[in-house]
Amino acid sequence: MIYCLCASLIFMVLIMIGTLSEIGKYINEDGNPILTTQHLRSMYIETIIDERYNKIRNYVIESAEKGKTNIDFTIMCIRNQYNNCDNYDGYQEWWGRYILRNGGELIPKNDIRLEQIKMRIIEKIQNSFTDSNITKGYKNCCDAYNITW
Repeated sequence: MIYCLCASLIFMVLIMIGTLSEIGKYINEDGNPILTTQHLRSMYIETIIDERYNKIRNYVIESAEKGKTNIDFTIMCIRNQYNNCDNYDGYQEWWGRYILRNGGELIPKNDIRLEQIKMRIIEKIQNSFTDSNITKGYKNCCDAYNITW
């Protein structure tokens, strides 16, 4: 019995040492995290997610304060008022304006990151307004969302 206890303790210590050495690979000698290119690139994406989420969240709150019970919104798309989507891409229009305002890397519309960004924003909105209902449609060359509360 005591051998099992000792073996368990030794096993747990070995796991802890392995875990700490693995964590240590990502922290420099000053205690600061070591950031890879993937970390740095994801910061750019997280900034976009936070900006769009905050804008939509604030719009929902302002609308609720005015007595509304639903709103329409787009995530990263500028709607085309003329409804001619053949030569217009609302996502590229949004990206172009975003890049001009903030500088940064243009992320192509077909890139998987665009869908991941939209899904993360919707997830954050749904988590903030848990009793709400979000539906997706397409209007004026953009994915259009409606949130009802």
